[in-house]
Amino acid sequence: MREPGEVPQSSTIALNDFKSAMRASLGQSVLNRKAHVSLDCGLPLGQNVRMAESETETEYKQAFMRRIAEARVALGWKQWQMAEALGMPQDKYKQYESRSLLPHHLVRRFCLIARVDMEWLMTGQGKMKLAPLPEITPDIKPEPRVAKAKRARKKVA
Repeated sequence: MREPGEVPQSSTIALNDFKSAMRASLGQSVLNRKAHVSLDCGLPLGQNVRMAESETETEYKQAFMRRIAEARVALGWKQWQMAEALGMPQDKYKQYESRSLLPHHLVRRFCLIARVDMEWLMTGQGKMKLAPLPEITPDIKPEPRVAKAKRARKKVA
């Protein structure tokens, strides 16, 4: 026989039942009312918000990844070329077109390389392509090589 105060060792459930000073009905009552505690002070405070991703979040991610791939294809590049331009392995870049979002620190660089508008990439609104970059022509004309060679000989003499 067990002495008073001795803990039963037969199972974890029996041990938990023994240690619990609260009646089962009281425990169930607390659990049933716990979800409504925030309503005691007025409007719900959002503690019971669903933790899973919403459909709109999933749709946004899929559309963003689609735009990443679309921008690369419009440029005429393969995945390995874009990966190299972004400075990462090809298999890592492939994830950004199929499974996960492009990290925020790479978005601007991607837009510059692919020549796409950042607003279009983020939202799908506006024009996809940016205007082509103007060609830069230097104002200073290079000196002929002969003149540089003569100047170098004068300094030596």
